Order: sequence, then C-alpha cells, then structure tokens
Amino acid sequence: MLENGIVDWNAITAISNISLSVLTLLALAVTLYTVRVSNFPKGELLFRKEKRLYQIRFVNKRNVPIIITEIGFYIKMKKDKKINVLSRDTKRVKLEWADTKGFTKSKREIDLKLFKAGYSTGEKVIIVLFAKTTTNKLYTKKVRHIVGNTDIELSLNKATEVTGIDN
Repeated sequence: MLENGIVDWNAITAISNISLSVLTLLALAVTLYTVRVSNFPKGELLFRKEKRLYQIRFVNKRNVPIIITEIGFYIKMKKDKKINVLSRDTKRVKLEWADTKGFTKSKREIDLKLFKAGYSTGEKVIIVLFAKTTTNKLYTKKVRHIVGNTDIELSLNKATEVTGIDN
C-alpha cells in the first residue's frame, strides 16, 4: 500500500470494494430473514387474575391475520391424564394486527367444575389456558389455581330469602 512513500490507491480501493460487498450481502441476508419471519403469524396469550375473575386475552403480534377457533381453560385429570375442558368459546374470530380476543370466567364457575371433577377444597391444580387457530396451532399458558371452598355448590343450589321488601 505504501511503497517508497507513495500510496497505492488501487489497493485501498480494492479493500474498500471487498468490504462494501460483504456489508451489502449482510444487509441482503438480514432483509430476506425479516421478510420471511414477518410473513408467519405470531400471537401471544395473556392472563389476568382479578378478585373473582380469570381473564384470557389473545393478541395478534404481526400483520398476518390469525383466525381463532377456540379459546378457554382446560386441566389434565390427575388419575387418567385425560384433558377436561373447563370452559371454552368456540366462536371463530379473525384477528388482524394488534387485534385481541378475550375470554372471561369467574373463579366460582371454575371451582364448581373442579369440585365436580373430584378435586377437593385447598387442592392445587394447574389450569392450562389455550387458544387454538385454524392451522391447529395451540397457544398455551399454565396457571396455578387453588380449589376454593366447596360451599359453592351448596350456595348455588339454595334459594336465598329476600327480606326488607314491602309489597
């Protein structure tokens, strides 16, 4: 490059051309990867626990439509390992980018179904939240749940007496 105090500009130009060619190929590879990945659907299952409610939200994270066919809660039975769906919504919904599909159930309803399935008060259960798409992709999230008071069944079957109302 430097010969007898004279700069060889041809060598410097060749080195810069090679480095620019490598950078261009690298930029092309990143662009192709981004285009390829952005064409695949991606969703996220979110869970929110409130005082008396369990809420599921499915959010579409990309600009590719996703059609949800089912969303809900299920458990795997402790004895035979069969899947027992506690509650679900089977209404088909098409979600565009950043759209959401929600599903809410009360803890009381879930406790009642768990009680009927053989679980007892205070027992720890893993409930699986799920959302299923038309491509049969299943998004899941596990949540710990403690089965509530078994008086729930009794209170649902009793008629409550209303007092203090004048006819």
